[in-house]
Amino acid sequence: MSSANPTDFTKPFSLRLEIDKTKRANTGINDAVIYLYPTGAFANLPRWFSVDPDRGGQKLSPEEEDDRQKAEEQRAAEYDLQPFIAERRYRITPPGGFLLRALPSNKTIPMGPATESYSSDPDGRILAVFRFDSGKGRCTTEEVLELRKAITAANKEDAIAIFFDQAGAQQIAGGNVREALNIDRTIIDAHRNDPLPHIRIAYALLATGVGEMARSEATKATSLAPKSALAFATLGWVLQFDAIGVHFGQGFDLNGALGAYRKSKDLDPEDLETRSNLAILYEDDANGIRYASVPGLQSAILEFRELAKPDKQMGEQYEDNFLFDLLYSHQYKELLAEVDPLPGTAVRYSLGISAIVASEDVDAGIKRADRISGDAAQRSAALQNAGSQLIALRMYPHPGRCSALRWCAGAGWCRCNRPAHRGSSRSETLCPGPHRSMAVPHLLSSACTPQFYQTNWTRQKSPGSSVVMHLRAR
Repeated sequence: MSSANPTDFTKPFSLRLEIDKTKRANTGINDAVIYLYPTGAFANLPRWFSVDPDRGGQKLSPEEEDDRQKAEEQRAAEYDLQPFIAERRYRITPPGGFLLRALPSNKTIPMGPATESYSSDPDGRILAVFRFDSGKGRCTTEEVLELRKAITAANKEDAIAIFFDQAGAQQIAGGNVREALNIDRTIIDAHRNDPLPHIRIAYALLATGVGEMARSEATKATSLAPKSALAFATLGWVLQFDAIGVHFGQGFDLNGALGAYRKSKDLDPEDLETRSNLAILYEDDANGIRYASVPGLQSAILEFRELAKPDKQMGEQYEDNFLFDLLYSHQYKELLAEVDPLPGTAVRYSLGISAIVASEDVDAGIKRADRISGDAAQRSAALQNAGSQLIALRMYPHPGRCSALRWCAGAGWCRCNRPAHRGSSRSETLCPGPHRSMAVPHLLSSACTPQFYQTNWTRQKSPGSSVVMHLRAR
């Protein structure tokens, strides 16, 4: 913090504050944003003007309604207001290498009046001015009530957001790869000890399929900033790709990616996005196969449990991931204890059925399905999903343990297994019921349903990027 001499009246007083980790503005990998609040110009008005008489639509008690009516009856015909003019100026300097996306429109609001104006200079700096003129000193009651109505409405509006795009990312979005890389290289040359340009070009190279060079740049960022959680999170993401930028392609470095994520977590335990990415990555094995490594799943379970402690909402976001990890790590009793108190969904119904079948038998699983509230289609979907999950667990029905696995209520067929020997292909027969013509289609379609694939609960985010969805067979 620094300020001018408060006793020197020959020039305007100034106060300069530099605040780290403020939430008013944020600079990401590819874009930046700052939020402005025009309502600060109304701060000198009496507090009464900012109090919503309707309390946001909340119903008043009879006593409160009576008090309100009495207050309205006692209002004077005129209201004295201390006149003033307030003006707030914001000078915004974008980060190096970032370009203004668009300026908000200038506008005048007839409440005093209040005005908003925006301008930019050739160097990209932005000037935003919010000005409020309270007007005359004596107003009628109707004028004051209208002003309060306008002030309370303005206080409910969202902050004004001004966005900037990183120049290289903007060029890549337009398909100009060479120009983008040239811009990023120029920034690196101008800031040789800054890890951020290396992080940005690592993402640019990865997006263009140059995975090997992306790794080199991400590693360089960690060397320049060994205490940077962002640098290690970037390395953790980049190492999940092969030399030509294919996610989980041949030659990707699982252990290296996990180690980089763990380092990033140690440096910044409050970065929940990196921690969720680490938990999701634990679910894959060295070949990029989901749910194939039980030790990895156990690590994912621990990570998801820890993730829910500081942020309950974040934990709820990944509840289904956590439940799948319990299933595929063969912790069936723990899965049932976790899923039963949760709100019912098609996914959770199927997980409960699979856990019952795996820990008891098929008949017990079907009985659980019979308790599903809802129509027959919902029950059928849960049974079909459970069938897919049991296939992934290699739990095919054996004689003596069960007689049939009914995947689809009303499909009119069951699936029976003859003895299968370890190392040999299993032998199956279909026992068609009334709708025997649907047996083969149901068997084939069940193995190709969207539920057989991972879509909704498997997400990783690269820092500053949009959600990346993975579609892989479970």
